Amino acid sequence: MARPKNSEPKAASKAKPVKAGEKVPPPKDKIPNLKDYELPPTEDRKCSFCGKPADLARRLIAGPPPLFPFICDECLLVCVKILSEDNPREWYNDLYKILDTIKQKKENSPKKRAIKQNA
Repeated sequence: MARPKNSEPKAASKAKPVKAGEKVPPPKDKIPNLKDYELPPTEDRKCSFCGKPADLARRLIAGPPPLFPFICDECLLVCVKILSEDNPREWYNDLYKILDTIKQKKENSPKKRAIKQNA
């Protein structure tokens, strides 16, 4: 297909070649707005599953930005029960691994080490 006579060829891109391992900043139109990544105020937080407000929940856990879904401690327990019904043995093995990791971190904390050294 022939190009019309009066049209100019497109200019070549003047992008610099990128070396391996070099970090390239994102284009200015692709930079996210940092306000989208801020947690909402406490009074606006509520469980995304049951709708319980933050002041009535013992604990709210935030999900990833920018949506920040929240889950309260009671809904989390329901999720754990559902997950444990599928394959209880595998689930409990994973749970014990998590609890062991938490226990080891507590035993190796600076406070515990100082108490053991002073005893």
